[in-house]
Amino acid sequence: MRLIPAQGSTDMAQRGKTDLLLEVKNLHTQFKTERGIVHAVNGVSFSVEKGTILGIVGESGCGKSVASLSILRLIAEPPGKITEGSILFEGRDLLRLSEQEIIGVRGNEIAMIFQEPMTSLNPVYTIGAQIGEAVRIHQQVGREAARKKSIEMLKLVGIPRAEEVVDEYPHRFSGGMRQRVMIAMAVSCSPKLLIADEPTTALDVTIQAQILELMKDLRDRIGTAVMFITHDLGVIAEMADHVVVMYAGRVVEKADIHALFAEPKHPYTEALLHAKPRIEEDLETLVYIPGNVPNPLDMPPGCPFHPRCSRAMEVCTRTMPSETISETGHLVACWLYHRETEFSEQELNTAKDTEQPYE
Repeated sequence: MRLIPAQGSTDMAQRGKTDLLLEVKNLHTQFKTERGIVHAVNGVSFSVEKGTILGIVGESGCGKSVASLSILRLIAEPPGKITEGSILFEGRDLLRLSEQEIIGVRGNEIAMIFQEPMTSLNPVYTIGAQIGEAVRIHQQVGREAARKKSIEMLKLVGIPRAEEVVDEYPHRFSGGMRQRVMIAMAVSCSPKLLIADEPTTALDVTIQAQILELMKDLRDRIGTAVMFITHDLGVIAEMADHVVVMYAGRVVEKADIHALFAEPKHPYTEALLHAKPRIEEDLETLVYIPGNVPNPLDMPPGCPFHPRCSRAMEVCTRTMPSETISETGHLVACWLYHRETEFSEQELNTAKDTEQPYE
């Protein structure tokens, strides 16, 4: 297969430029600690098109949540800081907006569902007061109109007895119902982009399926694009149109959902797919990725995945690979997909000799 460098190609983020809603370019977010600087997001780029669902997947600690918080500038300074890059939302760079301007974007044009439904709601305020707050701020309506909108949103997310629930407190609800309330809050102002940060964590599979179906239905009904963050590839397969795979603060692969599952390119993506249990297979032991995610304060040289990679070669241990696009549309940051002229014949042979599938 002929491969060409990403820089001279048409990136997926460039397809249908008029359809782009969000475009993150070379984003760097770091945290200053007593032991040194943690580069939580290290040169990440991706885009979200209008009306689509982008899945962002990776192990815990890969930078998914920090990237999403950076979009809304919710990184606490100090110790965190966005040091480089741009975040273009409908052509506006969110990093250049004033604090008052970004407040107008949060919850209005871009909304976020946070990870923990059991702790994300304030226990001392009613459900209606918490949903209605965003409505009152962004749509500048009175209390009665905000309450009416809150009831409408509760009905939209399938909560029964909405007229009564609106005056109740969060402690009366299960995790699944609280998550529905969180979604109702997020979509109350009909945002153009909804960021869902592991919204089904800690929910049982039945409630999880209901939440996923609800989010897809809302996307279809109100046209909201979704950025869905998770470590669960099963959820990604169910929800996403396009996928970004992250590892150690970097993007290692981007692809259409069907292409990614049919033919993963990066060894990390391949390993993730092999490590997911399958009901139809009778396995005596579960497949796993050897080793651990690297310490962000002590990153290995070269490709950060090389200590765990069964296909690593010498060049991987010393030089970070740049992004490359294949003819199938995958964007992948891996030396295996670079032109052979970019590294020595000896290194190429080493790769071929040590290559092993994840089994």
